[in-house]
Amino acid sequence: MNKFLKIIFMIFLVFLSGCTFNSKLEKYEVSKSNDEVKYNDVIFRLVSEKEEYKHGEEVKLFGEIEYVGEKEEVEIPLSAIIFSIKEIVRDYDIKYRRMDKNEEQAVLISTTLKQGEPYRFMYDRKASYSPKDDNDSYVRFIQSFVDFGFPKGYYVVNGHIELLSGTEEKDENREKVKLESKIEFKVFE
Repeated sequence: MNKFLKIIFMIFLVFLSGCTFNSKLEKYEVSKSNDEVKYNDVIFRLVSEKEEYKHGEEVKLFGEIEYVGEKEEVEIPLSAIIFSIKEIVRDYDIKYRRMDKNEEQAVLISTTLKQGEPYRFMYDRKASYSPKDDNDSYVRFIQSFVDFGFPKGYYVVNGHIELLSGTEEKDENREKVKLESKIEFKVFE
């Protein structure tokens, strides 16, 4: 009889924790699934194709940079787009890899942008964890993320890209500029 009560209690706890998570998730509303920022003649966009996804559905995220100036095309040194993702309900950062501050310096590659044609960077779902440094719950979360896609939750995505302002033609002092944007989306069952 004692063993039976323990099993019932465990089932109740699992059910209760699932209900608690779902009720926390319901409190969040997606306010912005796409965002853009403009710097001079360049627009940086961060986009989730949908505000809400069903668990198991592919989440489609991308960033793009677009030249909107008067020339037909320009060559701009720019970095890849860095996506930083956080699941808010669990307070988990999805880390692609651990970097120290020196490694965060982006490599700029000269890229030709044609007027009015967005240059797109698709998000590639990857993550890393350390069994030594991360707790078991986080490790299971990341393993599920890698194997099956985004677990249910409320996600905030920060994206940024770096570029050099100005042109080489003019003998001007070029500076590195960081363009940042932030979007949200939700995954539910």
